[in-house]
Amino acid sequence: MGYVVATPLVALAGCAAGIGVARTVARPFGPGAGRGPMTALDVLWVGLGAGVGAPLRYLLDRAVQSRHRRRFPWGTFGVNVRG
Repeated sequence: MGYVVATPLVALAGCAAGIGVARTVARPFGPGAGRGPMTALDVLWVGLGAGVGAPLRYLLDRAVQSRHRRRFPWGTFGVNVRG
């Protein structure tokens, strides 16, 4: 979870003109924004996702790289582009 600082364009224009500075507001964004701390179930889901995702990324990397015997790491590139 991260935070977005809402800074209206009007406040920037006012600040440049010397009129005053508007107050900015930080608000959470992203999945689960504002839900509070992670629970044990959240940690379990993250661990399960990592336990399944990491080997699949490795296998995909090896499969692509075995078909492309060049210096550029196409397997790593493909895995990273795919996400």
